[in-house]
Amino acid sequence: MRRTGPIAKVGCALASLVALVCLGPARALAASDQGCPSAGGENVELAGVESRLELRLTDGRLLRLAGLDPAASTPSTPDREDQARDALSQLLAGRPLAITKLSSAPDRWGRLAVLAFTDGDQPGGVAAAAISRGLGRYLSEPAAHACRGILTAAEDASRAQKLGLWADPYYAVLTASDLAGFAERAGTLVVAEGRVASVKSGPYRSQLIFAGERNGSRGGQLLSATLLPRTIKILEAHGVHVTSLTGQLLRIRGLLDLRFGPEIEVSSADDLDVVGSVTAPALAAGSK
Repeated sequence: MRRTGPIAKVGCALASLVALVCLGPARALAASDQGCPSAGGENVELAGVESRLELRLTDGRLLRLAGLDPAASTPSTPDREDQARDALSQLLAGRPLAITKLSSAPDRWGRLAVLAFTDGDQPGGVAAAAISRGLGRYLSEPAAHACRGILTAAEDASRAQKLGLWADPYYAVLTASDLAGFAERAGTLVVAEGRVASVKSGPYRSQLIFAGERNGSRGGQLLSATLLPRTIKILEAHGVHVTSLTGQLLRIRGLLDLRFGPEIEVSSADDLDVVGSVTAPALAAGSK
């Protein structure tokens, strides 16, 4: 029987922020790819793949795949960047390539954000293919919003199979009480998971305080997530007040700050997932 209580409504509303609905896993996944392109509008010729999985074209342009956070080298796998570059190069070798530009001007590194596609690609294109092979993680950003469901599903599948970077303990999903794990990842993009124990609401920001052991944490603090005003407004527009998240098992992603204890700034509603809820099965598909 489908749950219809307050928590179920919160789960559905939060899931709708990432274009998922309260249906079975297959139907929820199908709903998530609405609006995500499956083909590019400009045919291009690939010259090579760079170490951070940028695509260098024969005309000199440098492309960044929107929604992809490339795998970085770690102490246990110092050549991971080279491995990922070689794997993507092999995937694209000899195949026609088409792109859809998502930025009108290059970023400060001279890169254009794009969605890229080869023949026979599904929605999400090359970024989804790379994530599904563990060559990178989903990167929450406005340019990739329409493909969020596709990219997170690819990440969940590769994580479950421990492909690529997911075989490296450094990339494990952190739990709220994994203090040693947080200490090693200060200033980096992390994915963390925990149950919300309490919410501190304020006029300019709110904090989600996750359950966990206080012993040994810096300043006696637990993992927290800061929600910026724009994120709070989006949640409220979908009928989710931040206080309603108490008790929910959430997966969050963002930059880790250790100055005041482990804290992640959630800058977008796309940085949040409900985990293990019967009301949002597609969001709960992943595991550590």
